[in-house]
Amino acid sequence: MDQAEQIVALGYARTALARIPRRSRRAGAIAAWLARFQDALGLAPRGARLERGEQGELFTDAKSPPDAAEWAAILRRIEARTRRARGGRSAIALRLAAVARAVGLDEAEAEILGLAARYRLHRPVERLWDMVSDAMGGAMRLSADPALISLLTGIPEAVVEQRLSPAGTLRTAGLLTVDADGELILLERLRRHLADALSIPAGADGAGEALLGRPLAATLAMEDFAHLGEAATHAAEVLAGALRARRAGVHLLLYGPPGTGKTEFAKTLAAAVGTPLYAVGETGADGHEPGRSERLAELRLAQRLLAGGSPALLLFDEAEDLFDRGLFGAAAERGSRAHVLRLLETTPVPVIWTTNALDPLGPAVIRRMTFAIELRVPDLPVRVRLWERELSRHGVAMAEDEVAALAREVAAPPSVAAAAVSAAALTGGGAAAVRRGVLAVAKAMGGGRLPMAEQDADVGFDPALANADCDLAALMDRLAAAEAPRAVSLLLSGPPGTGKSAFARALAERMGLTPLVKRASDLLSRWVGGSEQAIATAFRQAEEENRFLILDEADGLLADRRSAAHAWEVTQVNELLTWMERHPLPFACTTNLPERLDPAGLRRFLVKIRFAPLSPAQAEAAFRARFGLVPPPDLARLPPLVPADFALAARKASLFGIARDAQALLRLLEEEASARPGATAPIGFRPS
Repeated sequence: MDQAEQIVALGYARTALARIPRRSRRAGAIAAWLARFQDALGLAPRGARLERGEQGELFTDAKSPPDAAEWAAILRRIEARTRRARGGRSAIALRLAAVARAVGLDEAEAEILGLAARYRLHRPVERLWDMVSDAMGGAMRLSADPALISLLTGIPEAVVEQRLSPAGTLRTAGLLTVDADGELILLERLRRHLADALSIPAGADGAGEALLGRPLAATLAMEDFAHLGEAATHAAEVLAGALRARRAGVHLLLYGPPGTGKTEFAKTLAAAVGTPLYAVGETGADGHEPGRSERLAELRLAQRLLAGGSPALLLFDEAEDLFDRGLFGAAAERGSRAHVLRLLETTPVPVIWTTNALDPLGPAVIRRMTFAIELRVPDLPVRVRLWERELSRHGVAMAEDEVAALAREVAAPPSVAAAAVSAAALTGGGAAAVRRGVLAVAKAMGGGRLPMAEQDADVGFDPALANADCDLAALMDRLAAAEAPRAVSLLLSGPPGTGKSAFARALAERMGLTPLVKRASDLLSRWVGGSEQAIATAFRQAEEENRFLILDEADGLLADRRSAAHAWEVTQVNELLTWMERHPLPFACTTNLPERLDPAGLRRFLVKIRFAPLSPAQAEAAFRARFGLVPPPDLARLPPLVPADFALAARKASLFGIARDAQALLRLLEEEASARPGATAPIGFRPS
């Protein structure tokens, strides 16, 4: 404690001593405190400690009150120490005054805040409170005790009680909170600001800047979020309009899985409207991680500091931590929930909220959002453009085919792509460094596993080389016609490799739609309700992005409910059937096991197509088309072939350098056909 703070601490004792009887326990506690901390308070003359029995000794026994001589000595010593003090205020006092001006505290509120702050900052003040509280029968901790605060500060008890009420500025501004046990809690961010000698120059009016921190800087541009479409533009317009009109209660919700760029998009939005963005409730530079109540207090303080000033935005990341049931589940916490809902309706500064999960927020919170945007991983064409833009921005060279392959392999959001390219540029590396960086981050985001690469689009699908029970070419022409209906559902069934998925993607492209392929394994969840939510999300995404939804392995999602062993198996099918009935765009389901599908689901498909292995004539045509060679006569004697056999044989032939050897190609096709279930032929490549 510096000299000015010593005088403040002695002022608390002098104020209390002037208001209590000499023979009270409180007087004894203060006398004992003075004796214990006489060195820290600068009371001992020339640094010598006073012992019992010396002239002018300080009272040392808190269990009995001081006698008249001791009482007089105590008062004389405090007065003498006060007269010896030089003028001026401490750095802490100057910072507290700056905070009081920034927040708009009156004199009583500033005095109460000063006492609470010094309790957290100075050991002597902490012990003064604890010892007097103990003498009064209270707990030895800082509490919302109007009587004790009044005793130490001289503020009337009724005034203290009013200033510490939930509606008082100290609590509505988040500077002080009161927990369920009555403990008075000083905002940790404020404590760090007061304790940091470098926080702001003493006496400066920079409290707001120091408490808010630096504005967040954007690293991406709006074009990096072009995949969000008109929603991104609308969000910027909403924020700009709210700032111009000084509209209260404006909130933007950004939701979606981790890593989809929600925080980066918030920064980009702020830059787009030309307004600083401040984060609230973030982990401090010292590693302190605020809890829910503290994050809420920081939000209230930031709102108070920025209200009426220059336009600004606030960012509240990971909002699910604030709104989950841990805070609002118990009946005792319902008042807290109501308080937060009122806060949302009255905030003068617009807030951008991000969350990985909507469920913790609940309908009451979500309906108070002015606008909401779901951030997903961009689709393949957008990712290719994203990579190309980042590579160009940092001057990193990468061939077009490498860019396309990387975009397929890693479904990276804008922030991950930007970080990977930036890191490669720093190291002077090229394509290999970019690939190494993004794969490392993608693996970490996937819990130590790389995500499954997106399948290559089928190029040049030929309906004549697929054996279906309908005319595929005619069907594609019909569905691609301008007057054709859009709400078309297709069930594509048949053995693996017969071209079901390839046809669905080719049909999507003919209809001018981008395929959105989801495997059953992508949508099935081990959590109750998770599969239903994933199904709904897939259909909503297809509708919002105007895409052709393809559900592969649909038997895992649409299994016969009559054989269901669990309730969630029934609700999962019900969810899918509901979306099938209302979906306004074309979609297709593929399955190898149509006999396992729910009968009600089968009836809901408008078009049902059965795929089979290639006929002998189709197999010969496929040989010519795939390899550019005349098919050997023995091709007709092979087990039934499917289009996938030719694709795999072509890849193996390229690997072994036998792409122009018709007989070797024949053997590869035989091996692929024999490898299917029920075959007995050996598997593997047999060199000639």
